[in-house]
Amino acid sequence: MLHIFGFFGAALMGLSLGLIGGGGSILTVPIFVFLFGLSAETATAYSLFTVGLTSLVGSFSHIRLGNIHWRTAVVFGAPAIVAVFATRRLVMPAIPSVLFSTDDFAFTKDMFLLLVFSAIAIVGIVAGSLLSRRVEEAKLKPAFGWFVLAMGMYIIGRELLG
Repeated sequence: MLHIFGFFGAALMGLSLGLIGGGGSILTVPIFVFLFGLSAETATAYSLFTVGLTSLVGSFSHIRLGNIHWRTAVVFGAPAIVAVFATRRLVMPAIPSVLFSTDDFAFTKDMFLLLVFSAIAIVGIVAGSLLSRRVEEAKLKPAFGWFVLAMGMYIIGRELLG
């Protein structure tokens, strides 16, 4: 039964990314952990894949709709690209290669979950990007902030109580 709520959460995560351009990982990791029962490590890895793929698709929608503020994208994007290259060059060689093994990679039931979740999130981001023209951003950001606060309090409460 929780899986149904998890897939509904995938759509909400996509809508969030499409409407305000953020909230992907902060929503995706708890969905994978609390609604699908994945470990935090697996949920984080799944989140990276899902949010990356969903954001890629959503960026095309937002480019087409003219929603991209290119100067801001360059200001934040350029340092991010430099950080990725620095991490690949300096940090990755220090991590044991066994962590990056693909020997056991096969089409599994977890992988099926990841693909279905990502597909639903992509539908959500496309819908969110289309809705972003009709919904006032000034109202969305505070609502999202309160939602994130509520999620954080729920997660802390759940961890402390049990």
